[in-house]
Amino acid sequence: MADLLDNARRSKLSQPQTESRASGLAAADRQEPPPKSFRLGAEGVANLKKITAAVNALSHRHLREPDIIRALLYLGSQLKPEKILKAYKDSL
Repeated sequence: MADLLDNARRSKLSQPQTESRASGLAAADRQEPPPKSFRLGAEGVANLKKITAAVNALSHRHLREPDIIRALLYLGSQLKPEKILKAYKDSL
């Protein structure tokens, strides 16, 4: 019985840990923003479906609606804010 206690005292599990992270794991320090969801009205959904169908007619691979939204956001980031505001006002 004494041998078992001696072995347990020398075990790695009984020693205080000096490293807070395992050496082979990647650090999870980078915080990404959570996904954002939103609702579209009937007209917005119809426009998105029409755009998706038109793009899929030209594309060699099938694109989903989130792919089209991502592309539209990229295009919007390339535009001047004045142009986006004008498009918004025209859509009302």
